[in-house]
Amino acid sequence: MNSSVRRASAASSGPALRVRRVAAGRNGRDPRKSMGIELNRLRSLFREIVENYATKVEGEIAQLQEVMQENGGDREEGIQAMLTSIRQLKVKPEKGRRRDLKRIHDLVQEMRRLTEAW
Repeated sequence: MNSSVRRASAASSGPALRVRRVAAGRNGRDPRKSMGIELNRLRSLFREIVENYATKVEGEIAQLQEVMQENGGDREEGIQAMLTSIRQLKVKPEKGRRRDLKRIHDLVQEMRRLTEAW
């Protein structure tokens, strides 16, 4: 912004009004209230996504259980490999890490690929 524009805007009441509008936030709300509303919305979105993701992965695990009950009897070698993979899974649930969720999901996906031909 050049200096003549700054002087002209400083002399008028325009900048002061602009500051008030910015401070009031969208629709004349206090920005702190708006931020609180948006953070509550973000928390709600996060919970919904986590719940949907958990439902998806748990459903995939349930499908694996069904496949094991129906067709697992004659797939001893494959089952042993999957058991080893599950037992070697290293996660720390108390830390709530996204990478632990990914490890579990990756393992489930791999087991699904192995059982598709069964």
